[in-house]
Amino acid sequence: MGGGCSDDGFWDFRSTLIACGRKIFERALKEPDSLAELPFELGDSLQVEGIQYIAGKVAERLGGDLVGRSKPHPKQPLGEKWDENRLAKFYPRLTKKYDDED
Repeated sequence: MGGGCSDDGFWDFRSTLIACGRKIFERALKEPDSLAELPFELGDSLQVEGIQYIAGKVAERLGGDLVGRSKPHPKQPLGEKWDENRLAKFYPRLTKKYDDED
């Protein structure tokens, strides 16, 4: 959707996706291709920079602090090796909507 992303770009994506609401977030976890149904056009991504800081700012204003991470990030990525050439196979609707070659 965003043409790839860095680690902080992924944090932006994840936070923005969560902000879309529980229903959209949970469906995307089960069926990532469902994100093609969202009303975003090419160039508009779910990577809203800074949205991940909102909860911390709210907690700070209320005089509290966020609970720390309960599980650290893994040192190496988990899962299958990334293969951009297989995107269309696994995510046909997202590929069709966001393919840069059209």
